[in-house]
Amino acid sequence: MPRADNVFYNLVTDENSTTELLCNLMKFEAFRLSFLRLFLSDATASDLHWDDIDTQVELPSGSRPDLQIKNERFIALIEVKVSPGLGLTQNQPTAYIEYLLSEDIAERWLVFLVPKAWAHRSSLNLLLQGHAGGVHTQIVYWEDIVNVIERDNLGATNQFLNEFCQLLVARVAARPVIFSAKEIPMLFSTEVPNALTKLQQLIDGVRGLGTVYKVQASASKALCPTEYGMYFRDSQGKDVFWFGVWTKFWMENNRPLCFGVSETWHLSVQQAFLQAYNGPTKRFERYIVGWIEAEVLAKQDAVDQVWAVLSPLVEATVTAGNSFGSL
Repeated sequence: MPRADNVFYNLVTDENSTTELLCNLMKFEAFRLSFLRLFLSDATASDLHWDDIDTQVELPSGSRPDLQIKNERFIALIEVKVSPGLGLTQNQPTAYIEYLLSEDIAERWLVFLVPKAWAHRSSLNLLLQGHAGGVHTQIVYWEDIVNVIERDNLGATNQFLNEFCQLLVARVAARPVIFSAKEIPMLFSTEVPNALTKLQQLIDGVRGLGTVYKVQASASKALCPTEYGMYFRDSQGKDVFWFGVWTKFWMENNRPLCFGVSETWHLSVQQAFLQAYNGPTKRFERYIVGWIEAEVLAKQDAVDQVWAVLSPLVEATVTAGNSFGSL
């Protein structure tokens, strides 16, 4: 996952940092309640507060559960696993259960938060089935957290939760890949790979025509489910115009090639783009986006035709960027 795609890039890299992030995000009540309701009743979840939650609390046995949630009426220990192959240590979960039974608290929980692909689910289930009563046990999956963030639309109003969800999908909770009945024949035809190859060649051809400008390739090195294209830059090295395949835009708008400017870039760059381009645009994920029409791609000299559309827009935005940089 590139740095530009996620604010947690290089910050959340292992089990401990993922646990700390999960704990910190439970500061947001809506997320905390959605998470806790995965194993608790609404009444119990609503009675817990962010300052009831802590990480790496050392127990009398020397064990350190990843998360502890505790108040006068409730206690839960949560063991977190993010690697599908990493199992439990020898004294887990026995030491956790012994500690919970020693606590004079009405409601006690031992929870394991793991990926669905975790290799030790069966052995853990057997172990939990054999433990003495008095402690509720539950296995919760990272995929469940992704589901509640999306179901409750938490990422729409909270960018941290949105990027946390993206991080989980990329690292520990990959979405299932299910091909539709229409997609299978497409995969086994020569037309689709041929078309994608030509699309990539067209983008590479445009990059060649645009070398008079400062051009930075998109993060993806090949056509893939993120983007494949290029950023044009001003004399200060700042991005001022983008062109290429943006797969999410393609999927939602039926437009394989698009271009535009970010709403986070300087206002003069945005204005220069809108003044130079008189075609239709759409606001999409904080970008102002235009697109290449089908009839342009149908031309025998498609690369030149596409560059004819783009070149005045590149010139306008680069000039605007240069003017801003010289102020």
